Amino acid sequence: MGGMEHREHRTLAAIALRIHAGDAAAAAETCRHAAAWWERFAEGPYRGRAAAWRAAAEHLEHLAEAESVRHTDI
Repeated sequence: MGGMEHREHRTLAAIALRIHAGDAAAAAETCRHAAAWWERFAEGPYRGRAAAWRAAAEHLEHLAEAESVRHTDI
């Protein structure tokens, strides 16, 4: 993944986190839905949208897993 795409998925992840008040698992689900939408409907130069949303979801899923581990260690 190039630099621009890397920044883009982090921006999308940050937006989803804000929408879901910091709930990484819920934000990841939203990003997965967005990726699925772009995969179904986007064409041409917009095909990369799905990949960016998918990368954002994966990033958020890792955050959610890390949060889960921290909470169970307490």
